[in-house]
Amino acid sequence: DPCFPRWFNAAEDCTPTQLWQTLRKMRADFVTIPHQLADRGNVPVDFGHHDEAAQPVAEIFQGRGSYECRGCLRQAAKSIPGYFLHDAWARGLVVGVIASPDHYGGLGKAAVYAPELTPAALLEALRARRCYGTTGAKIFVDFRVDDHFMGEVGPAPGDRPVRIAVRVDAPAPLRAVEILRNEQTIFRAEPRGTRCTFSYTDRAPGGPIRYYLRVIQRDGEMAWTSPVWLGRPAGEVGR
Repeated sequence: DPCFPRWFNAAEDCTPTQLWQTLRKMRADFVTIPHQLADRGNVPVDFGHHDEAAQPVAEIFQGRGSYECRGCLRQAAKSIPGYFLHDAWARGLVVGVIASPDHYGGLGKAAVYAPELTPAALLEALRARRCYGTTGAKIFVDFRVDDHFMGEVGPAPGDRPVRIAVRVDAPAPLRAVEILRNEQTIFRAEPRGTRCTFSYTDRAPGGPIRYYLRVIQRDGEMAWTSPVWLGRPAGEVGR
């Protein structure tokens, strides 16, 4: 809302938790999205403050590079360990994925599954984590785990197999499409061409667990989905 009665910035003595409390008292319709997660040139994100409704997603990629994990493809140059998305997920945070360009033109795009192109529908989709990020290429991704769409939290599978369905339609030839479980690659497809559709069964994975998809084009463009969590994480939930 360009006419919102108050402007907030990082110069104020205000934690993210205090910001969320203030916005809720003001009855604001909002989401906050951590930016440049592991950047050491600015201030890295404090994952000790987390709220699934207020902060449903984080920026996996932007013009400075990737904040997926330490040692990742296209890793941001000015980054420090402990603040990547893998670190947040390992702590038990339920947070989805977007990308954005910052000041770098076409780099970084957020892909959001919403029923209509309105602010309200986009905010609702971001809160549900029905979204993914790309380095800029318009890569279409449909990722489902046990019929749960990206961003959802479902029951832990226990001893039963987990069924994963993948569909990717890319604007350039694909190099790899990878399924990751708890941040480790468990399956890698190397398709020919720009389209890739397959199913994969992960047998007796236990839980709680999380899965997400990483897509790599031959030209270096990439996409990452929000995870699907099977079993509510038992780690840190913020303050």
